[in-house]
Amino acid sequence: YTIGSQSELEIVVVGAETLSGTYLTDVDGKLQFPLIGELELDGRTPAEASTMIADRLRGRYVRDPQVRVIPENFPTP
Repeated sequence: YTIGSQSELEIVVVGAETLSGTYLTDVDGKLQFPLIGELELDGRTPAEASTMIADRLRGRYVRDPQVRVIPENFPTP
């Protein structure tokens, strides 16, 4: 599965529960995430998105972020 336009994602940030929640990518596969801003997720896997979010949060906002990205609804082709 790769993330694309209008992907609904459950994002869990362990240790920063206020950042956790359900997010929706825009028509270009971009996501606005608290504290770190826009993320280009189109074509990335959930694992790649998890790493990207963790890397941007690490140190500055969360000491050692553990992030899980779980697709909620798979778009129909």
